[in-house]
Amino acid sequence: MSRSYIPQMVENVEDAATTESAVYEYWVKRLGDPRYNLAEIKAYLPALHAAAFKAPLLLIHGDEDRVVPIRQSRIMEKAMRVAGKQVRLVEIEDEGHNFSKPESDLELMTELEKFLAAHIGS
Repeated sequence: MSRSYIPQMVENVEDAATTESAVYEYWVKRLGDPRYNLAEIKAYLPALHAAAFKAPLLLIHGDEDRVVPIRQSRIMEKAMRVAGKQVRLVEIEDEGHNFSKPESDLELMTELEKFLAAHIGS
């Protein structure tokens, strides 16, 4: 799961529940509260450090994901491209956070196999 933009992730949780919810508290305990320490949280954002990536990146994301919105993978993909890095984003149609259809699993494995073959050989 991409943590390309953690403050947005916490905002997504906040949108879905109140700041008193267990889910919101879970993320705040692990990442910090963006209302008070956004600068510290941003220090760990992969999208803001895309230029430092040394290996190609494959992102595979369900377009109906309600746990981690697909925009997070799109943010990361854009950051990698702007940094001149190799990236591929595969959006799995009609899938959420955990894929439920065999054809989606097959698409994931096919994309992974192509990516690995291209970057480390077959």
